[in-house]
Amino acid sequence: QGRVKSVTVQGDWKSIELRIPEGRKMFSVYRGSRPKGRNERYVNFDSFLLEEAIKEGAKVITGEVNEVTYSAKGEPLITCLLNEKRVMQKEGILADFVVFAGGVNPTPGMRLEESMLFKSLQRLLPNFVPPKVRNTLIFELEAEEEFIHHMQGEVYFVEYGSKNFKLEMSSIIPKGDKFLTVVLIGSSIDNSKLDDHLNIIKQFLALPHIKRLLPSEVKLATVCICRPNMVVSTAKNAFGDRIAVIGDMVTSRLYKDGILSTYLTASALAETILNIGIDKQSLRQGYEPAIKRFSRDNWFGKWVFMFNRITFSHPILSRVLYQAILSERKTKNKEQRRLDNILWRIASGDDNYQNIFIEMFKPHTILLILIGGWLVTAYGLWRGVHYA
Repeated sequence: QGRVKSVTVQGDWKSIELRIPEGRKMFSVYRGSRPKGRNERYVNFDSFLLEEAIKEGAKVITGEVNEVTYSAKGEPLITCLLNEKRVMQKEGILADFVVFAGGVNPTPGMRLEESMLFKSLQRLLPNFVPPKVRNTLIFELEAEEEFIHHMQGEVYFVEYGSKNFKLEMSSIIPKGDKFLTVVLIGSSIDNSKLDDHLNIIKQFLALPHIKRLLPSEVKLATVCICRPNMVVSTAKNAFGDRIAVIGDMVTSRLYKDGILSTYLTASALAETILNIGIDKQSLRQGYEPAIKRFSRDNWFGKWVFMFNRITFSHPILSRVLYQAILSERKTKNKEQRRLDNILWRIASGDDNYQNIFIEMFKPHTILLILIGGWLVTAYGLWRGVHYA
């Protein structure tokens, strides 16, 4: 839908714009066919991936898997409900190996224990525990083409709401000629009723810092509002003989999309199947370490996002960080700006969380914040100076 040129992290005091580093690229895409009013809505990122899989030899069977069992010989037996010439028919497929890659949103926001696919999986793997999820709210805003063009190439991250409207993270991404995709995460979304989305959207749009970003003429594209699950932990016992779970069904990078986790878990699983074996012990040897790496990295991610959120939502801390970044930008060229680089990696997900966490607490980083941030801010407050 567009190429992103900058990411803006909005703080309580001032916003920090981060240009996309040299040699890196960021694009906005639509995963599915919504919102209804956009051009070529059936051409999207998921359809592109499906077409690429077909080119590589995959056979696509249109239908719904409603059960997977083991045959008498120990082979996975998949029962599908297929739509053959508008007549629903059941068909059984024997497989050498079955990979569950159905995500955590068979229906957006549904309880996983109610999913037929998860029930079937737990019968095959009695000790399987699905990952924990939390509700998000995703919706489209429709605006004048002139305003969308003005925002093209920009992505906004806002990490706070208000005293009564608790947000941990939100993003605003222009897509195409007339739509903005908005994603909200926070306790106010967690604790709200499923049918209360319009009230939540109104509260979000009424926030002073959001009103400064968006024009009053922006309107809600009500054809595209959903409350999907977002994975926030790692599943347990996600494999067995001739069977494994990948992608969001097993884990995801904390507060990022599931594309990376799908790619890395699928790659690790494929390497294991081809080079080690397809039994449970082989998967424990080759596949389980990939899952554990995600789990360990997400532990660091929780701390990274907590410190980041506290900083940007606090008036003094937000100002200190802004002054530190401003001071570094005045004295260092782009390649040497440590604080810019850390913020970019947090906002974009362009590194693992453990590396980011370590970089955040290196003595050099803390020194930059103390000298360029605390001292400059304290001096400015003492002199009554307000920096532009």
